[in-house]
Amino acid sequence: MSAPIQAVLRIASFLVLFSLGWSSRPAHAAWPDSYEHRVKLLEALRYDMAWPGMIHDPDEVARRYKASCKARAGISCTYKKWQGDQGGDLARAAKEFGRKCGSEPLSCTVVGWSKVIDSQGNYIQDAAKGKAAAKYFKKACKDKSYAAGCSGLGELHLQGIGLSQDMGKARSLFAEACKAEDPWGCYRLGTMNYEGKGRAQDLDKARELFGMACRQKVPHACVALGKMLEQGKGIKEDGPQAIKVYTEACTQKYGGGCANLGRVYAEGILVEKSIPTAQGLFQTSCDGGDVEGCFGLAKLYETGRVVGGTPEDAADIYEQACSGGNAEACARLGEMYLKGKGLPLDVELGVSYVKQACTDGDPSGCDTLGALFENGNGVEMNLTRATNLYKKACDLGEGSGCFHLGKLYGQGKGVDQNDQRASQLFEQACQAGEGKACGEIAARYFKGEGVTQDVQMAIGLFDQACSKNDGKSCARLGLMFENGKGVAEDAEKSFKLYQKGCSFESGSSCYRLGLLYESGKGTKQNYLRAEESYDLGCEYGYPKACEKEEGVEFQSRYEQLLKGAFLSDVCQVWSLGEDPDQDKLLVDVSRQNFRVKAGPYANKTLAPTRVGNNEYETGRNKIYTAKSHWLAQLGRSKLRFSNHEFWNSQDDPIEAFPGDESYSEDRKGGVNLIYSREDETIRRAKENPKCSFVGNYPQLISEHCSEVQALLAAQLVTVCRGD
Repeated sequence: MSAPIQAVLRIASFLVLFSLGWSSRPAHAAWPDSYEHRVKLLEALRYDMAWPGMIHDPDEVARRYKASCKARAGISCTYKKWQGDQGGDLARAAKEFGRKCGSEPLSCTVVGWSKVIDSQGNYIQDAAKGKAAAKYFKKACKDKSYAAGCSGLGELHLQGIGLSQDMGKARSLFAEACKAEDPWGCYRLGTMNYEGKGRAQDLDKARELFGMACRQKVPHACVALGKMLEQGKGIKEDGPQAIKVYTEACTQKYGGGCANLGRVYAEGILVEKSIPTAQGLFQTSCDGGDVEGCFGLAKLYETGRVVGGTPEDAADIYEQACSGGNAEACARLGEMYLKGKGLPLDVELGVSYVKQACTDGDPSGCDTLGALFENGNGVEMNLTRATNLYKKACDLGEGSGCFHLGKLYGQGKGVDQNDQRASQLFEQACQAGEGKACGEIAARYFKGEGVTQDVQMAIGLFDQACSKNDGKSCARLGLMFENGKGVAEDAEKSFKLYQKGCSFESGSSCYRLGLLYESGKGTKQNYLRAEESYDLGCEYGYPKACEKEEGVEFQSRYEQLLKGAFLSDVCQVWSLGEDPDQDKLLVDVSRQNFRVKAGPYANKTLAPTRVGNNEYETGRNKIYTAKSHWLAQLGRSKLRFSNHEFWNSQDDPIEAFPGDESYSEDRKGGVNLIYSREDETIRRAKENPKCSFVGNYPQLISEHCSEVQALLAAQLVTVCRGD
């Protein structure tokens, strides 16, 4: 790009920033850095040492410094001088850059960072360190008009480290840095607009600034923008775009990006739920030192449903974070003690942790403490204290606190009954992201309780509640779509809603999801998934799900057996005669590929597939049978087979299934081929005048085969009259 064009763009950028009102209180004048090598070096240094929450990536660090070196920033060519085991060391870097501070502003900025930024890229809350850093930031910003120096100075005023906490000065310094094309300054100005610091909250400006910084590869800005897109806050809700910017941030090795991407996969919002994917992202984030990632990992461990972590591991993470001053961790640790989940039940200790969390300003801790006082759990029942604690949580932005306070007003419990006030609080809670509150309002509109009945309004609110993790609302909305009540009947949509609700631990959602899997309504029939859904519904306290679970155990176990039908890739079926030395390999099987060595299909490879639905019957004496259908096609020829299993429920518990024998019907003659799991042989139940094994072998023997592979192979080396 030519110099005149660059100048025009910079003037245009200045006019835009001026129009946003950022120059109303000018700070030290900063100018865009016209030295490409210094711009690249600044990017490398920040990525390596001065951005908080970054996951160390030696290859990316090297790439950035080498790009700077190639652009002729000489000092970056020797970047290994300040590298430690986990990346750059600011103290070492300061020794290399300090000599040039008199003439080079980036060097002053690096020395300033070394005085006040820790090894994780965070500013240290120490007045003396802040004053020492301010000296170098001022020199870079005031004397050299260097944007990154102004950003550093802005951080000190924003956090009140070594300098007076002054939101106005911080805003002006960040605005000056942003105007001078420092993307970090734009990002920090965006956070101030988003949080309403130094001036009224301005989500439009925040969105513009986050977008500007994200496009210039500041991953923190991408995450901030992603949250706005996800929540539809200050911008039209756009889930796919939120995923895109979270992914961009994670790809750049920002722990916060991976943590938020993990969260959406864990909750099944914006994307299909995937706990393994979420766990991997949380682990990456946590390994990089990101608290949010560690919390996400701990929340998965709490469930006891993931491989590689237990509720006890979750408690360890919370305890360490709580000891380090993290109030939210104290709240979650307290709840684990209160529930006896992953830790011995200890109400007294649980209450103490929750109290500590609330005292330290965690709104969820205040909400939980309010519930303890409301119900007299571990403390003496005190509705006045419960009310005050819910109010405190609500005022701190905790939607659950507003919801619980609304419930008190709705019931007249500890306060004067006031439906209008309850509705206001539910609205506030809903806007704060509390799905249960959205569901409460939806239910009122659906039934016409306290409001004019409006089913369409209810549908919209149930949908909103479901999207905010209220599984009960997902179930209600799913039932409306399943039955066509107030909406067009749509079984597939009801299936997706039940699936989502079940992921939010709604027992009724899991139960109805199981019904759809069992019936094949809205999805492919799948008894294995039906049993899993009923099991979850039972675990989440829905009695009907417990009853249904027992009714599909046989079908589920049969489908589990078929799931492993083609897992073996070293299956072989041999003839079995009196002289083992004379036995011949008849079929060589690798997963689903059957290479036939003898008989009418010799030297052919067939790949049988399962067709149609399984069939299940209950006969006399409660003997259950299952049947699946298989098709092998070779040119125009079609060979059809079946596979059967049975369970005598009177004589054997379900745990005894499958028993020793599996069988398949001969194509002609009505005789069964029997596979014995104990000795891995295949034989006919009796002699069949119409069908026999090739070579008239009385039986076959298999090696490393599943029952399905063995029986299908036996069918392929069976010769029947009239074929």
